[in-house]
Amino acid sequence: MPLSANLLKVTLDNGFVRALSALFFFNRTIRHKIRGLTFLWIKEKYKDYTILHPPQGQGEIFLFSALFWHVKKEKPYAFIAKGNSHAKVAKLFGELYDVIEIVPRFHDKYLRISMPLEIYCDGDIKKKNENMRTCLARRLGLPPETPLYIPQIDVSDKTRRYFAEKGFIEGKTVIISPLAQSYLYEGQASDWIDYAKLMVALGYKVVFNSPEDNIGGYPTIFLPIREMIEFTKLAGNLLAFRSGLCDVLCATARPRSFIVYPTDKHEHERINPLIKRYNIKDIFGLEDIKEIVYGSPMYEAIRDHFMQK
Repeated sequence: MPLSANLLKVTLDNGFVRALSALFFFNRTIRHKIRGLTFLWIKEKYKDYTILHPPQGQGEIFLFSALFWHVKKEKPYAFIAKGNSHAKVAKLFGELYDVIEIVPRFHDKYLRISMPLEIYCDGDIKKKNENMRTCLARRLGLPPETPLYIPQIDVSDKTRRYFAEKGFIEGKTVIISPLAQSYLYEGQASDWIDYAKLMVALGYKVVFNSPEDNIGGYPTIFLPIREMIEFTKLAGNLLAFRSGLCDVLCATARPRSFIVYPTDKHEHERINPLIKRYNIKDIFGLEDIKEIVYGSPMYEAIRDHFMQK
């Protein structure tokens, strides 16, 4: 074992690596050396495992896991998550991963060296005219029609009590989620308040998914992923800006959904390519969902989609 890996194995844990990374945040050279040591430590610690480090977000990790369930297992799996939220998505799949290790966020190139299964598909999708599900299946050596393994999440008594205590109505509550780490919403924050008012006029209770305490006078929630799935099952409705959370919630809780996509202006195409690549309806085979590009007549479309049947 290299001396650097030996030292790290003896003296460092994840918390200390995080602290060092923060301490040397503005020193790129030192920060990269720390990340390199983390890479060596992971390779040594999990030398008898298949090391998996999907380099993308919650949605891709969920879809990867739903397909990876069908891959023949030759060695135990060590899933290396670059953050707590990624780890919690992986944990939804129970015994699929033998170990889930959370490490500090660092450049993917360090771990991609040791990944036998590279799942980054964005460039392929643009070239091969396919969506994310088809691309991942191909990369994993699976037929494009391979069924997705969707974990079954039951609603806990704790979540039912929380839902009732907050005064929400089962099946008639809309979760509005304007957040996304991957894309910047191009509209105004006031747009979502207008949509909330519309939902109330249609007879729904409204709650925002946000770390803020209050948005426009409406209540908010910001729950761990499993509890968020349970809450969404009870609410029954989702109005969201496209994010990885949409994949997880739509696939597991299957709410009536309205998803808003960014225009992706850098593509310079009339038909928005993001919907083609990441279309939730096609990827997960859902029915009660509407997906639309920002800038379309959204207010009317939202009204028509959520109008009580």
